[in-house]
This record gives sequence, C-alpha cells and structure tokens, in this order.
Amino acid sequence: MKRYLASLFIFIFPSFSVGDVRITHFDFSDLLGWSSDNHDLALDVFKEPCPDLKAPDWSSLCAIAQNTDASREFFEIFFKPVHISTGDAALFTGYFEPEINGSRIKTDRFSYPVLFNASGAASGANMVDARRN
Repeated sequence: MKRYLASLFIFIFPSFSVGDVRITHFDFSDLLGWSSDNHDLALDVFKEPCPDLKAPDWSSLCAIAQNTDASREFFEIFFKPVHISTGDAALFTGYFEPEINGSRIKTDRFSYPVLFNASGAASGANMVDARRN
C-alpha cells in the first residue's frame, strides 16, 4: 500500500520541495543519450552485486534482472529518473582503488619497486621502498 501511495504521489506531484530540497521527476526520454545507451551492459553491471544483497526488495528485483533479456525495459519499469537539488553547487565524490600485479623479487617483468607513503598520504614525504617491508 505504501508503494502505491508513493507512486500516486509522484504521479500527481512530478515536482515538489521538502525544505530546501527540490525533487523533480523525469521520463527516461528526457535523459540525453538514453535511447542510444548500452542498456545490456548497464544491466550486467546492475546484476554484479545481486548475490550480496539480502533485503527482500533487492532479492526480488535481482531475480527479475537475472531472468530478463529486455534490459532497457527493466530500467524503465523499475526505476525513475529524479533530479534532487538544494540550489547549492553539487559535490560529487568518487573513489579509485588501483590493483596492480607485483613481485617481491626483481624480474624482467617487475623491474620497478612499488612505493608507498609510510607516514600517511597527506604528508607527501617519507616515500618508502615497499620491498623493505
């Protein structure tokens, strides 16, 4: 019943504000490049964490994702594009964690040491040869 009321609320009020936050709902056709995007690849990426998601809502959605070939329709049925704004400049944070192959022994393939900052990344000093640890 809550989902039905939430869907009805979104249908009746496609744009609304809560305090300083403005929420605007869009159609997928409003998203630049949506029609030419690689929806199959997006669905593959969506399915990757599914084995780790235990909540019933996610389990049901993942089960549907695992058994569909209609990737674009999957996203258009189960998701809704939303723009949330406070009027402030946006801050986007991303993370990158590199993974590299290495060897504790110098070889033709691994001829350079991997260095790390022993006293913390912020100081920028005390670069240490990882082979010594």
